[in-house]
Amino acid sequence: MAQLAIVVGPGHGHNEFVSWLLNLILRDFEPHSPHLYELYPGEFGTFIRHDDDWNLLGDRQYKDIYNQKIRNGVGVGHAMARHQFDLLCTEVEKLTFCRKLVQYVNVTNVEEVATWAREKEISTFTAWIDLPNTAFRSHYAMMEYSLGAAEDQDYNKSIYNLEHVADWLINKNTQQEELVLNSGVDCLVDVNKILSLDIVEIKRVSNMLGDYELDDNELQWLLDEIKHFTFINEPKHNMMCQLNYLKWDELTSLDKTH
Repeated sequence: MAQLAIVVGPGHGHNEFVSWLLNLILRDFEPHSPHLYELYPGEFGTFIRHDDDWNLLGDRQYKDIYNQKIRNGVGVGHAMARHQFDLLCTEVEKLTFCRKLVQYVNVTNVEEVATWAREKEISTFTAWIDLPNTAFRSHYAMMEYSLGAAEDQDYNKSIYNLEHVADWLINKNTQQEELVLNSGVDCLVDVNKILSLDIVEIKRVSNMLGDYELDDNELQWLLDEIKHFTFINEPKHNMMCQLNYLKWDELTSLDKTH
């Protein structure tokens, strides 16, 4: 029987990264490697994110149920339905390959899911990507403007300029403020601080998992894993580099006529 914790939030916002980080802290994934990735190739380069299946290979039946019936919200606007939440709780209780599992659900009704989880004393986490202050905006833009990420865009044409991408980032920030910031989750994970190797934030998030104090060796290992992730996703495209160093008010003042 495994204990469940949930990372809840919309896609293209590093919730997969948060889930990966928390499962690393638990150190309950042997013998599986934490380096299983999903690629997002696009005109701004290829973004490399962690695959949610990396620590589920010990139970392929559960992995299939998670991917086919649980991971993505089936309700209006990609909201998680209550039957999906109940199925997640039931299936994780059956698991024997781990003692505790942090599972990401790609849904938009963050506050509602946090309420359901609170009723069952399940811890909830979500990523706060703090777009006005982050130096990693390219991560989110590269995911969004990748092949197949959005069906209504023609990625065969190079039609995206800085103003277009800035407009999307502003809308993404609004989504974060509306869905995530005051959602009532147990732990709002400041991803910008984590990627910037803020030890205080890493330890704060670790403590939210329960009795999981990081010793010096574990902390250094975790920092090295985070460094590797930022290294493989360092942008090479000029526009993506611009996104990371421009001030937020400079991005918001750009002409949005495209």
